[in-house]
Amino acid sequence: MKERKIYNVAISCVGSGIGQSVINAIRLSKLPIKTFGLDVNPMAFGIYDCDEFIAIPPVSQKDYVSTLIAKCLKYKIDLLIPGIDNEVLLFAQHLLAFSEAGIKVIVSDHRFLALCRDKAKMSAYLGELSLFSSKAMISKRLSLP
Repeated sequence: MKERKIYNVAISCVGSGIGQSVINAIRLSKLPIKTFGLDVNPMAFGIYDCDEFIAIPPVSQKDYVSTLIAKCLKYKIDLLIPGIDNEVLLFAQHLLAFSEAGIKVIVSDHRFLALCRDKAKMSAYLGELSLFSSKAMISKRLSLP
């Protein structure tokens, strides 16, 4: 019988609701996965449900992405899953660096994510496609009576 590869999957911000949900989904899947919980807080709730914990710097730190890539390489991470919204766009913007390091990241294209994060631009884009969307307003252009 052929031995199944065990995949090393890192989940960032394991103290967040998203991070914990990802860990739970992986556990329920019964797939051959070893989980690595990434977080700034060594007491983050989700680390206790992971196979291993990796301390990482705050996402606001200048060398966050390069540090994260180095940690992923050290622990032979196959797949990185963002566990908080703030990291999704950041990971997407650096997808090439992750890819060159051999690390797969679950994120959409950074241009699409940037569009999704800007309600006014998304509304205008959907209008160009003749798709219904709610009207978006920029607060600087509004005034009270």
